[in-house]
Amino acid sequence: MSERPTPDGLDWDRIDAVLCDMDGTLLDLRFDQHFWVEAVPAAWGAHRGMALAEAQQELRPLFARHSGTLNWYCLDFWTRTLGLDVRALKRDLAHGIGYLPGIEAVLARLARSGRARLLVTNAHPDVLAIKNERTGLLAHFDSAWSTHDFGAPKEDPEFWQRFARRSGVNLERALLLDDSVPVLDGALGGGVGQVVGILRPSTEHPPRPASGRYHEVHSLAELDWGDLD
Repeated sequence: MSERPTPDGLDWDRIDAVLCDMDGTLLDLRFDQHFWVEAVPAAWGAHRGMALAEAQQELRPLFARHSGTLNWYCLDFWTRTLGLDVRALKRDLAHGIGYLPGIEAVLARLARSGRARLLVTNAHPDVLAIKNERTGLLAHFDSAWSTHDFGAPKEDPEFWQRFARRSGVNLERALLLDDSVPVLDGALGGGVGQVVGILRPSTEHPPRPASGRYHEVHSLAELDWGDLD
């Protein structure tokens, strides 16, 4: 495998395919943060006569136990586990789904680049459908891939090998754009050639600290796109 570029920049001459995360990279993560921190505990607690704070405290260890696994992203798992129609609740609140600032211009620029554009998300296929209905996101991509079809999340290096075999993408000549540090680590471990980390996935919260391990920007709108136009 060839030497990776430093965290200071990207080598666009070695990028044939751009792999984009969805939530926190293209779409504002504030929706998902509100959904899991407030909406789900509130609905779950209401059935048990609990105040929001009590329900949050009860659910916090359960959420932590499944964080970073495929279960965490699975509507069916949480519907069974919580006895709550999580899918219906997400649809009821879908008006809160939206792009991060400047992302639609970024997607238009990427379309002009001639590089393959693939959406690669941990989101359950039904969540992807709900968010696409709200934003029209999939019109900006050549294809879309959910980790639920591969049996492993993006945090797992094995996912990337399975993804490469099924999609035909040469991972060494691919760029991943993602806001999750564990996902970026998993992608590099799985053979993705270059990655960019997003430091501010939510407009409601300050940016996370930079890791210093790879190229990172506050928003894709700030990325040096080289000669993509």
